[in-house]
Amino acid sequence: MTTRLRQSANNNNNKHDSGGNHVEEDWGHPGEINPFEQELEFDLLRRVEVALCAVFLLPIRVFLTAVILALGLVICHVASFGLPTTPQGHYVKPILGWRRKLYDSTIPILARLWLYVLGFWYIPYKGHMASRDEAPILVMAPHSSFLDGLVPLILPYTYSAVTRFENRQVPLLGVLVNVVAPIFIRRSQKESREVAQREIVKRTGEKDWPPIMIFVEGTCTNRKALLPFKAGAFAPGAPVQPIIIRYDGSPHCIWSLLNPLYLIFLVYCTFTNHTSIEFLDPIIPTDEEKEDARLYSENVRRKMAEYLNIPLSTYGYRDVIKMQQCLQERSQRHGSPK
Repeated sequence: MTTRLRQSANNNNNKHDSGGNHVEEDWGHPGEINPFEQELEFDLLRRVEVALCAVFLLPIRVFLTAVILALGLVICHVASFGLPTTPQGHYVKPILGWRRKLYDSTIPILARLWLYVLGFWYIPYKGHMASRDEAPILVMAPHSSFLDGLVPLILPYTYSAVTRFENRQVPLLGVLVNVVAPIFIRRSQKESREVAQREIVKRTGEKDWPPIMIFVEGTCTNRKALLPFKAGAFAPGAPVQPIIIRYDGSPHCIWSLLNPLYLIFLVYCTFTNHTSIEFLDPIIPTDEEKEDARLYSENVRRKMAEYLNIPLSTYGYRDVIKMQQCLQERSQRHGSPK
């Protein structure tokens, strides 16, 4: 017996009402893979595993997570205390000296312990991370879940990251992300996006700043296609290194529109989870690409799609908003989607 959990909006521009009649759908790209649709299947053994782990393993993992996060919170607060920031929350200067040494000697260890607690017993690497001179920008895709931000913390390399401004306002997460000198962005505000792009260009040109890690799709997908990349990551015209995080064999580690709390529950209630990190060779832009960030981003996207053997998508972050609206309206009319 198999149980399926699925949430999506129709991808063919039509749907059925409660009477079975076709109704025009206000969202969708006909004939294209839906990069947000998600379906999980549970056979009997999987359901038994989740049930047993929920009873015996979940409490232990939650307790150990709390201990690790408490230690990380103290370290991050000490390392970032008193550092001046701009009105947008960006650090005026890079984190250096004893602050950086404190972070580098503790956070990767705590991150690896947390992943070990979550059942990521072994995390293989392929390739190696380039030096800052070789690639001052690290482009991550596909973007799948909160784990994409956790897994790179185990790397013995210093980097900063681009993250949404809302993360800064989360009581615990706000302190944790601050220690990587993040570039905050409000995705719905043009001015915020422009400020973030200028900050990316600035840091890329100043050697004291670490490489910048950017989730270039701008939102989470089901990894079945690559969304258009945000051009801001390519505006400096600098070399970039693509990095891919995989979750082969652990589909519950990938989320799009399914309830994230439920998926986190599944991660905690799975004895063994799987992930891996792949570093592709740095990509050096041509003169034409240096002058055209969109051309540069599209060429990098094509190379990553070919490596992943997945198609390119025309969907974007705005489609996520539209899809969420469709699902909310459908839920109000007919109940939760099945």
